[in-house]
Amino acid sequence: MAETEQFNRVVEELRGRFPGLRIHVAIEPHPHLDALADIPPQPGLDFGFSFNLQGDELHLNVGSFWVEWFPCTDAMVTAKFTEAVGGIISGQYRIVEYLIGDDVAGRGRLAVEAIRL
Repeated sequence: MAETEQFNRVVEELRGRFPGLRIHVAIEPHPHLDALADIPPQPGLDFGFSFNLQGDELHLNVGSFWVEWFPCTDAMVTAKFTEAVGGIISGQYRIVEYLIGDDVAGRGRLAVEAIRL
């Protein structure tokens, strides 16, 4: 499947750019996921996050921030996705979450900003 090959290219490129990075990969871990990469907290990365493949969509999940790039068979789309994930790992990109209101259970509004440094 071309989509899984693109997902694997993203993982391999990240491993090449960040040789010490721990990335746990699972293929078809769930009926709705074709592939999942979990990046746990580790030295130089205070938080964990994941990305996954769903059909022809690459999904990035950081905290409450969830965004998709598609179609992943388009090399430009995959390059932008890889740039975003690499930017988060390197600290060049940041995602800032904050809650407006005092109810953490969900009645407040969660605001998310993606910032390119």
